[in-house]
Amino acid sequence: MSNKTDTEPREIVYSMRHAWGPNATFVLICFVMGVVIGCAAWLLKYMIAGISHALTGYLAPQVLPWTFFFVPVLAIMIVGAAQKYILHHRIDRSTDRINDALVKRQLDIPLSTVFSPMMLASITLGAGGSAGAEGPIAYSGAAMGSNLARMLKLGSKAAYALVAIGAGAGIAGIFKAPVGGMLFTIEILSFSFNTLSVVGLVVACLASGLIATVVDGFTPDMLYLNPPQFEVSLIAWAVPLGIVCGTYSYFYAAVVTRLGNVYRSIDRPWVRWLSSGSALAVMLFVVPSFYGEGYNVVSAILSGHGAEALTFSTVLRHLPGLSPWVAMIVMATAIVILKPAAVASTNSGGGIAGDFAPTLFAGAGLGFLFAAVAVAAMGADVAQGALVFMAMGGVMAGSVKAPVMAMFIVSEMSAVFTLFIPLAVTCVISYLVVCAITAVSVGRIGRRA
Repeated sequence: MSNKTDTEPREIVYSMRHAWGPNATFVLICFVMGVVIGCAAWLLKYMIAGISHALTGYLAPQVLPWTFFFVPVLAIMIVGAAQKYILHHRIDRSTDRINDALVKRQLDIPLSTVFSPMMLASITLGAGGSAGAEGPIAYSGAAMGSNLARMLKLGSKAAYALVAIGAGAGIAGIFKAPVGGMLFTIEILSFSFNTLSVVGLVVACLASGLIATVVDGFTPDMLYLNPPQFEVSLIAWAVPLGIVCGTYSYFYAAVVTRLGNVYRSIDRPWVRWLSSGSALAVMLFVVPSFYGEGYNVVSAILSGHGAEALTFSTVLRHLPGLSPWVAMIVMATAIVILKPAAVASTNSGGGIAGDFAPTLFAGAGLGFLFAAVAVAAMGADVAQGALVFMAMGGVMAGSVKAPVMAMFIVSEMSAVFTLFIPLAVTCVISYLVVCAITAVSVGRIGRRA
């Protein structure tokens, strides 16, 4: 009986291959995996929203959010302890772990990893973690691909493909961005393609993105009301904006990396969790919009409601004589400066979350400041939302060094394609500026050595 049970998956695959052929069977597996991952992406967002509402739904705008001083700390400690004492292995820095699995061909990802990143990410982000949900869902998708290949005994080549395809489908589902998910596997994972794996990737990402969109009621995560039509003048603004985004992206990535290294250098886990959670709590108290992924704040800034979004800080409201305009500038500046520190405190101190979505949030703050200077100081006749939109892509492109993925994710998440050309120019220039700064920095280090 045991031998018969062990061979059933192989017999199922063989019978499917006989009826469909091996290529069609692989594509069918990718389609089913995409559907499941799309549903999982929606479920993860639902869990995050539920926990967040339970913890913050009672807070009034005029009351100082004292609960922010202990909720994030408790969440980071719970998630860190779960990794150490229950899972007995770390699942943070998900994208790096997927890359390592593909490069080193260590494709046997534990079955628990299909579920654990989602569970712990929902606690991290629902309780105030200032990051994104894309890393955990990508890791869950990669684990699903690994375990499907092992269960069906498809071999190492198929396992390699399904791990990468599952990760891409996770990105497609969580961002509702099928093309962005495909490009994630190309630019971030450097996936080695053949014709069949390309077809499988396309099918899985389309299925995941479409299912996540349908289940979520066809609502974009970033709502950009009344976006302007394309104007050639926007390309002229894309050049200086791209330079600013690239310069800031280098700063953003440097802060995330160096502060992350500081947290990881703390040998005692409880001290690491407590210190990172406390730092995050202080930043949340000062800038409440850091709570979670922050898409509602980004949508407000894009649609011209930055006054309501950026001044939602009881700390600012308790400062006498501060005009709303000055309060917006102060808060946008705080977002630009502190966001990378909040991300590092979330992801490197014990929490489970992603690195891509925070760059969109930081880009929105940077774009608001750029627009304020362009419109108020220079008298430019340009839509503020358009510059914010372009800056979001520019900061993502420079920070993660994936310009093509960034331009598609921003466009697909907002369902706005009229600004794709200036967005693309901003992303490419930002990426090139980061590459230039990095080359100069490495050259200086080399000369000093």
